[in-house]
Amino acid sequence: MADFQNLFKLLKDSVLPPFCTVCGKVCSYYVCDSCKSAIKLTGKNICLKCGQPFSGSDAAAAGIDKIISSGKICSLCKNENFYFYKSRSFAFYEGTAAELIKKYKYRKYYFLKDILAGFLKTAYKNYYSEEKIDFIETVPDFIRQREFNNFGEMQEQGLNHMQIIAARLSVLLNTPYSGNIKKIKKTSRQQLLDRSDRQLNPAGAFKVINRMKSQGKNFLVIDDVWTTGSTLNEVSIALKNAGADRVYLLTIARGM
Repeated sequence: MADFQNLFKLLKDSVLPPFCTVCGKVCSYYVCDSCKSAIKLTGKNICLKCGQPFSGSDAAAAGIDKIISSGKICSLCKNENFYFYKSRSFAFYEGTAAELIKKYKYRKYYFLKDILAGFLKTAYKNYYSEEKIDFIETVPDFIRQREFNNFGEMQEQGLNHMQIIAARLSVLLNTPYSGNIKKIKKTSRQQLLDRSDRQLNPAGAFKVINRMKSQGKNFLVIDDVWTTGSTLNEVSIALKNAGADRVYLLTIARGM
């Protein structure tokens, strides 16, 4: 069976070779080396809490006040009541990273799931390799239901774009995907709101389905883009209220 699948892939790639999703060049696996090398990583000179960069061009791009920011904790984290333990991102939301996320999320290029899950795996190794994580979680959609096959394995049908990646990352990190969060309130798209409305929009929108499963556990909550952190903080609140110990956040990109 494996030999047949390999032969089928070889024949398919011969007729329709993979192309770079960003620039359109023929390449080995959907993102060419040139576009991949242009991805701007967030680095390590960041706020110890939310992962916001501090100095140089990164700080200027992120709008950080270096005078206010001190002690490796940024001014945002000093003023906001965040319930997560740490937040980190793989790259900035620009160029290649932004293009991949938009095509995956909005145009449903789900063949990019392995690439994006690989980005998260790299960021996990850079920032969280020493941490103890019990479960992976992500942000569910309103009304969507999880589906399982006869062997108890999660099916991609009915899952949103980040649940698909969470299931893939679960395999890459050998860490179970919990799928224990439910969205109980319909919210507006965060991208359409200003900062104050973004903070209010997801309030009280999430709940934990099985509270016993969260007791004393550490969670890695993933998402595509960090903007204000409001939605991810609401997920963190739901997990903490259900007895979770630490909530770590990890996003593919961080908004500029």
